[in-house]
Amino acid sequence: MRTFRIFTAIVVAGLFAAACSSTSSVAADAVVEEPVAQQQAAPQGTVAEDLPIEEAPVEQAAVEEVPEEETVPLTATASREATFGDEFPDIIGAEAITDASGLWRFSVTVSSPYDSPERYADAWRVVDPDGNELGIRILTHDHASEQPFTRSQSGIEIPDGISEVTVQGRDLQNGWGGGELIVAIP
Repeated sequence: MRTFRIFTAIVVAGLFAAACSSTSSVAADAVVEEPVAQQQAAPQGTVAEDLPIEEAPVEQAAVEEVPEEETVPLTATASREATFGDEFPDIIGAEAITDASGLWRFSVTVSSPYDSPERYADAWRVVDPDGNELGIRILTHDHASEQPFTRSQSGIEIPDGISEVTVQGRDLQNGWGGGELIVAIP
């Protein structure tokens, strides 16, 4: 960008110097009287547009490129200690990041140490303060050998005016419950 500005300044200076050198040079101590433009009356039957027009050199203005505004993704995080209950999974961490379209991607960390193929944490969801579900991630198998575990879900729309959401976990047998996590939305 700096090189472009220097180049533009050189071009403008060159144009200005060329315009100045095209006028007749005058000794430094000479007095120059500039003629006063007098209005000419158009002769009968002519239109003012037909009269010759004196053209003055036009100075090129420097044009500075304005960089496109970068969209900075919004980020929200929250975490808590697990309660290690045996009925429900605990949500112990969440990170939410916006994408270019303004939708959110949640990466949620779930703790469910009781996980087995017969019974496991089978989903997590994001709800607004009124309990409306904004997004859900279905988990199709147990994570017995991976505790705690983190899974992500993209494309979650958070309506304007919502300043916090709650992330909840679901157990295959017992439904929604366990330790929830509130995430402040910037």
